[in-house]
Amino acid sequence: MSALKKLETGVPGLDVLTLGGIPEGRATLITGKSGTGKTVMGLQIAANLAGQGIKTILLAVEETPEDM
Repeated sequence: MSALKKLETGVPGLDVLTLGGIPEGRATLITGKSGTGKTVMGLQIAANLAGQGIKTILLAVEETPEDM
């Protein structure tokens, strides 16, 4: 079995909790109640990955376009 390649998120502590980051080439779902920082964390991860030249999509379904 080969090791799963992971991408560092740039979120302090998250890479430790996920044992190296999020899986490369897979979707990652972040869930939680309203106001817990899901969108902010997603934006931080997306900005970090995009800064490394990695194509990134962020889908936030709770916020209106004006709130994003």
